Amino acid sequence: MSDWFVVTTKPRKEVQAAFNLANQGFDVFLPRMRRTVRHARRFHIAVIPLFPAYLFLEASSAVRWRSINGTFGVKRIITGDDGPVTVERGFVEALKSRANDNGVVDFSSELKPGDSV
Repeated sequence: MSDWFVVTTKPRKEVQAAFNLANQGFDVFLPRMRRTVRHARRFHIAVIPLFPAYLFLEASSAVRWRSINGTFGVKRIITGDDGPVTVERGFVEALKSRANDNGVVDFSSELKPGDSV
């Protein structure tokens, strides 16, 4: 049985950490969003992490956690007193259901200005 865990990454190294963890055989989800960026009086759409410096990793509780913490781009896996803390069931799946193939989550169809979040 596998669960989802939260991994903190080094600043602006989310993509590198996700790539390196995936190369080790882990199922990784890095939710991202589109953001309009203005620079030098020009606008462009950038794809940035939905949760900067965090990503989700699916693994069983029997995994060697030190190998995750030693991965390039990773700071550490979030832990509590009894070891790594799992994400509430259904949260990551709900994000994945709203994401496209590139992991970009689209909330535009359901949220409108003034809605409570």
